[in-house]
Amino acid sequence: MKSKKGSDNDLIRVLKETHITPNIKFELSDDQAIISMVENGMGISILPEMVFLTIGRRFFYI
Repeated sequence: MKSKKGSDNDLIRVLKETHITPNIKFELSDDQAIISMVENGMGISILPEMVFLTIGRRFFYI
């Protein structure tokens, strides 16, 4: 899962530079929706750390 087009420019750039082509099934504009889908086992996502600081739940992030 990834954020809607336009809010992920840095991520797209890094993936292109490293020749990684992700298998994206969903594009969402709501961070909470992305988190809920990940929590329910529907995939993984790469989101800014700031998102995790504002939701008050523990997640694994690097």
